[in-house]
Amino acid sequence: MFSLFGVTTNGLIAVAYVVIASIVFRGLWKTKQLTSNPLALATGAIFFTCGIGHGMHAYVAATSDHAMPFETWIWAWDAVTATIAILYLTLRNRFPALLRGTAMYEDLLQRQREAVQINDNIVQGLAEAKLALEMGEETQGREALERSLVAAKGIISNLMGDQNRGNALGPGDLRRKTSASPEKGAVP
Repeated sequence: MFSLFGVTTNGLIAVAYVVIASIVFRGLWKTKQLTSNPLALATGAIFFTCGIGHGMHAYVAATSDHAMPFETWIWAWDAVTATIAILYLTLRNRFPALLRGTAMYEDLLQRQREAVQINDNIVQGLAEAKLALEMGEETQGREALERSLVAAKGIISNLMGDQNRGNALGPGDLRRKTSASPEKGAVP
């Protein structure tokens, strides 16, 4: 019994999943994370294998002479899965900062670069300012504080992303849930 609905939904799932897998793999290739980001690689592989599996499912549905057991439930689930796959593809354009390349996967190397930048541009500047102020060099201390403040603002702006790409923040979006002043010596 040929099922046009089953062939169509599984065909859509297969195509969408293979496209999603190629997007993930291409992002990994471009950012040279193909071997260093196993989570993203596994995610791409899951989409690829599911895509191929649904392609085979569509083929069986198109060529089978008899109805599959629980056919109604299978096709209903396939319709849900097809909807989710297509939704994922359409949502990619709504979250450009999150989904740029493979940015949706935490990149340890990028976090380490950001930590070094914060250390070099903020922490070292604050240490310089503190030393200068302790030595009575108020002008030098204030200049070091000003440079550190400018560097901190630049780093934070960069980490927050481009506000003109659809991810603008509204009032209160970044409100803290706890106090910003930890006890002396405590690590937040």
